[in-house]
Amino acid sequence: MKTHDTTYLIVGGGMAADAAIRELCSHNPEANITLISAESTLPYDRPPLSKDLLTDSETTPSDIVHDPEPYSQQVTTFLGRKVEFLAPDAHSVRDSEGNTHTYKKLLLATGGSPRTLDGDSDLALYFRTLSDFKHVQQSIALEQRVAVIGGGFIGSEIAASLSETACDPFMIFPGDHIGAGRFPEDLGRRINETYRENGVDLLPGQRVTQIEKTADGLRLSTDGNGRYAADTAIAGLGIRPNTELAEQAGLTVDDGIRVNEHLQTSHPDIYAAGDVASAYRKSLDRYERVEHEMNAIEMGKAAGKAMAGKEVNFETLPLYYSDLFDDGFEAVGDLDTSLEVVEDWQDENKAVMYFLKDHHVRGVLCWNIFGKTDEARQLMRENKEVTAEDLLGHITAA
Repeated sequence: MKTHDTTYLIVGGGMAADAAIRELCSHNPEANITLISAESTLPYDRPPLSKDLLTDSETTPSDIVHDPEPYSQQVTTFLGRKVEFLAPDAHSVRDSEGNTHTYKKLLLATGGSPRTLDGDSDLALYFRTLSDFKHVQQSIALEQRVAVIGGGFIGSEIAASLSETACDPFMIFPGDHIGAGRFPEDLGRRINETYRENGVDLLPGQRVTQIEKTADGLRLSTDGNGRYAADTAIAGLGIRPNTELAEQAGLTVDDGIRVNEHLQTSHPDIYAAGDVASAYRKSLDRYERVEHEMNAIEMGKAAGKAMAGKEVNFETLPLYYSDLFDDGFEAVGDLDTSLEVVEDWQDENKAVMYFLKDHHVRGVLCWNIFGKTDEARQLMRENKEVTAEDLLGHITAA
């Protein structure tokens, strides 16, 4: 058993952790930083896992690993380890090898774990890490029929990417269309049609209830009495935040580790960022945990800056983006079709959609219109009472 002393301890090896480390290094080039990560590699970009790595044969896993310079020069790394116990008052943690690490300031960037199916969940692949990608590579090489379970961001990106390979993908999801609950019905129908035109079979309105192993591969059963054969099943059902360590330490947890505007948890020397953190979003008037690359990077930077002793008042609205075949979108705020939705179609393929609550804009979706998220954020920050007529033409493609 060993004891390792450090000034800044980072737990978690994702994009939030990496952003925090780089920010700490920029403010304090002599900083003593330690990273403990359950993954066996240095931090890497996750979005290419469901995009470039699947579709571009020239992109390799080494291409998405972040620049290792800070890690080789001023960061002590412990990879392939987990932190199993946190003692806030003692400013120490114990890792999975029984070693103790003491710190002055700690960042919890523990991310999340994929939500799993009931029953034989181990028969499905949950796409989140480089290890998962390597399993999917095998399916592509064997030109397999692949079931993609879920119609959210991850599921839609994986299915779109697989359609560009030798695989034969199909999607099963509970909504009437891809992105149900986030995309309005008309846009959802357009997206469904695009997927079918690109060779992706869609099985909407069904939930997978069971996956069984057969002599020929897998059989998926749904609540609509469907039975579907596949060689591989990939589930994209979102994640649950890894809050176990925070809960054990007695930190405030509510669908994520709750943080203040300085990214501090209920213990002032412990910070949290990324998928695991729940921050107050003033423009939405609520705490919210966001699962997206940009949120992880923005929160990680802010946490690193705050840990370095700089003034931070984090209030960034959540930003989302994705590319689906030749279409793409950028969005901020609350995409919830239970709100009033004002659709401003500016031609047959471009639109701005506003999500309103009590006549105040709570979210903006720009479909095939890019570079307008700053305008959308400003509109939400103004928090003015608006009508549908006020919004038509407010944000334009020009």
